[in-house]
Amino acid sequence: MPVQLKPPTRNIYAYCNIQTQQVIYSLQPSLHNASVRRQLPDTGANTSFVKLRKDLWHPLWTLAIPESDYADAQGLHTFKKLREWRKLHEISWEPPADLARPYTKREIEAMAKKLEDRGGSKKENVYDIIRREKRKMRVNTVLNQRANSVADLAAVLVEQEAMGHDTAEQNETGTAAKLDAERGNMLKLAAEAQAGGLEKLDTRIAALEELKAKADRLGEVGTSRTRISKQLHDANIKRMKMQTSVDAVARAKEMLAQPQLDRLAALKARIEAAEERIQAYEELPDLARLASESAEVEGSQAHLQVRADELKKLLKKKGTTNSQELDLELETLRTRQKELRKARWTLETIAKIEQGALNDLQKEIQEIEVLESEIKDANGREAGNLLRREALRTAGYDPDRGDTLRLQRAELEAVEQEYALLSNASIELAAAKAELEIAQAEGATEGTPSSESAASSSEEAARPAKPETDEAQIRELLPGFPAPKSDSPNLPKRGRLRTMIDRQKRPVFSTEGITIKWSNVLDAELAEQWPGNVEHAPMGIVRHTAPPADKAAVLDMATRSARIVERATERKERGRAGREREEKVKLVVLEKVREAMEARKLKLEAREMSRTGPMNASTPAIKEDMASM
Repeated sequence: MPVQLKPPTRNIYAYCNIQTQQVIYSLQPSLHNASVRRQLPDTGANTSFVKLRKDLWHPLWTLAIPESDYADAQGLHTFKKLREWRKLHEISWEPPADLARPYTKREIEAMAKKLEDRGGSKKENVYDIIRREKRKMRVNTVLNQRANSVADLAAVLVEQEAMGHDTAEQNETGTAAKLDAERGNMLKLAAEAQAGGLEKLDTRIAALEELKAKADRLGEVGTSRTRISKQLHDANIKRMKMQTSVDAVARAKEMLAQPQLDRLAALKARIEAAEERIQAYEELPDLARLASESAEVEGSQAHLQVRADELKKLLKKKGTTNSQELDLELETLRTRQKELRKARWTLETIAKIEQGALNDLQKEIQEIEVLESEIKDANGREAGNLLRREALRTAGYDPDRGDTLRLQRAELEAVEQEYALLSNASIELAAAKAELEIAQAEGATEGTPSSESAASSSEEAARPAKPETDEAQIRELLPGFPAPKSDSPNLPKRGRLRTMIDRQKRPVFSTEGITIKWSNVLDAELAEQWPGNVEHAPMGIVRHTAPPADKAAVLDMATRSARIVERATERKERGRAGREREEKVKLVVLEKVREAMEARKLKLEAREMSRTGPMNASTPAIKEDMASM
């Protein structure tokens, strides 16, 4: 038997009878005879339907509730309320005004004349006809629920909106109170655990388990055994809560200390970055070392030159045994000479920078550029030659002087930039180290107890003060105890805990995103008030079956035809897939039957062999061979 899946209950469909204006509700787009007959009232003979006629029932409206945690519960609540209120309308109604209106003498005479013209009647008179007409009016009043259905839907949605607000507020208030109480209990249990509460509980649990094992071993029954089990359960629950409280308080303290840890990590990262920058600049000419050795540069160069000359003389002598060592020393001296030359050049560059050489170079470069532009702008070769001669005659003009000065300026700017970057890195390193010391001092002040001597308190006062971890801050970060499962066998059937769980399970209704589709949008005006979040839309082109509530409406015949073809194709594909699946099942069943028959045949042969003996075991085979011959 195939598994019947529970259909979603968040969509509701209302149908209206085009003759009697009766209304029935359904959770599925299509109607069924049994469900319709159960909903219709029995108003007497010739008013009840024996069989459903789909040509008389037309979709009135469809309600679509968006998917959420409580959508199905809200749909069931709406369906239940609509059916209950419709039943209330059917059994409790006010008589119409025409029902209490007396017939006039002229109307009675007209009805009597009509009856007489028809040939009269021996069973009824005019007053019997009046009585029958009033009965029809009462029946029609009971059956006509079109306007009531629209008003009931609006009233249910307004009521659900108010219920949702109240339930959400109550749940929030109850959750806040519960969380506050649990946080206070967690702080108490954490303090108790620090005082050795966990060890005491472990000892008590071990003793209770030993008592329970002894009672089970001796077969004792009665209140003492039950009391031991209850005490053991309560002790285990308390230990679990205490351990949870300790872990939660520790996590809260870590969260409060996390900003300080992040600050320390950031400071350390800044220090490492500054050290890396300084180390990178140390690979360039060591400006600080060169500045300290500036007085020794000239003497070092002279000493190295003397030593190099001596080594050259030694190498020229014949029979020298340590020529390789001398070569190495000479190479080392040459490298050192290069370093000293570079250092001297760097020191001279720094001195030039300090003396304002860049400004002088810039002025000279500007003068040369002006002169070059004048030479280029001169018209004619003669004017250009005259200007060149004048430039050569005055202050020794060199055509390559401008490029040389520009290169020198670029070198000076590069050295100045490197020196500035190195100075900034050193300043950053010093500032980061100072901030790190301050932050470490602040962290050290956090763990100091309040009951110290006057000398230690004065030392702490000299350090940068950091606010101690407040109990209120820890309390705000505690999550509370985990919620108990509603299907736990240890939960009581009544009491505060059961009330809390039932309150948490209450659905929170909402009218946000609800869509109502109408076969006639003007029917929505039959209700006095609608919630503001409800959206009204046309149902589109329909016949006797309402379209799915959560799909777009079909507003033109082309789209409707395309959907009909699509649904027919889907049904055809489902039918083909069902037939293929049925064929596969048949093949599997036939294979199982064949295997069962083979097994039964082997079993019968074994039984026959055990009965007749081994001499007659081959008799069936011999008979088969003879038959084949």
